[in-house]
Amino acid sequence: MSSTMRLNPAPPFRQAQGPEWIEGQRTAPVVALAAPPPSPAQPSQSLSLGTLEPVMRALLIIAFSVVLAGCSSRPQQESGVTRLDNRGGFSHEGRRVALRSDGSYTDTHYTDVVGDERTTAGRYTLDLEQRHLTLSPERGKVQHLYRVDYSGQQYWVRADERARITQSREPWLRQISLRVVP
Repeated sequence: MSSTMRLNPAPPFRQAQGPEWIEGQRTAPVVALAAPPPSPAQPSQSLSLGTLEPVMRALLIIAFSVVLAGCSSRPQQESGVTRLDNRGGFSHEGRRVALRSDGSYTDTHYTDVVGDERTTAGRYTLDLEQRHLTLSPERGKVQHLYRVDYSGQQYWVRADERARITQSREPWLRQISLRVVP
């Protein structure tokens, strides 16, 4: 006779009462580690497979919503900085202005040539309606830019360009003008 161990189902948390014979083979006593079944006074607190699926769906929907909310929350003012850029470099000189919430700014002129970048810094003011931006560099001439909303985009241009930028025959001016970017 071979001595093979087989597990017998036993009452929860109770040890079987000595060696038993199953199908002609001797088995060892078994300690069951199952929790006792809930009493009628205590309802079951486990989730069934049927209720788990809606819970998982709800969690996925919430997670997706959080991701979308993070993606759409005022991208142009990340960490207190508003960015204006004309996305230049190859066809025209690029310009990038970073307006910080403390009233300082940096103005960077660049091209597609590596190392050809000039940056100035200073203070800026913005009127209450946020239509007139004054850039006051540490050295140099003060520059006044005006906001023009055209075709769903904000452009920041000099005073003499305000009327021109909205004309249909001025795509080049719109391309080289500063605009709010994410």
